[in-house]
Amino acid sequence: MKLSKIQIAKIDEILENRGLDFLDFKLEIKDHFATQIEDLCKNQNNTFEEAVTIVLKAWETSLVLKHSIWISNKRGFSVVVLNAIKKRYIIYSSITLPIILGLSVLYFKEFETANTKGTMFYIGAILFLSLFILRYFISINKQETSYSYEFSRIYKMATFFLFFGVASYVVPAAYPMGLFWNSTIIAYFPIAIYSYIKHMQFKKRLNIV
Repeated sequence: MKLSKIQIAKIDEILENRGLDFLDFKLEIKDHFATQIEDLCKNQNNTFEEAVTIVLKAWETSLVLKHSIWISNKRGFSVVVLNAIKKRYIIYSSITLPIILGLSVLYFKEFETANTKGTMFYIGAILFLSLFILRYFISINKQETSYSYEFSRIYKMATFFLFFGVASYVVPAAYPMGLFWNSTIIAYFPIAIYSYIKHMQFKKRLNIV
């Protein structure tokens, strides 16, 4: 049995109601759903509604909505999405934290001069401006993937710490926090670029303008 467009749309609605609004995760899991439902309808003569109930039961534990303060304090995610994002964050943190600490210590000990302070501020400002421009291209289309979500998270973090970068350039006492801002944006910039590229590749693959 081949599912109709209306039935596919129903699966979309079911998944979105369970926190699967990231396009990359939703499409992957929707494929699994559709295949399992088609098999049940073909091999066991279940109706579409019966097959949906059976498949949802099998996926029940993976689609439970949960919250994590480390991911977002505003919304919940289904367990399958939350676990995948957590694994990604662990990898990112294991890369960025040593870089942030190392750069902060290095800058503080070796490069505490007026010229270097200005240079580091401009480097951070250029990287932030790059993120700002890329964020505009992401926001043109409202479709959200887990990669665009990660990019936005990094952008918001960079925006928050921008205050400390500006303050360190104006107020000498704020210099340590300025170093932290520069180190953070330098460490996370490659991950932001990676997330942007993955998001745009996914849109291109689906012909989303």
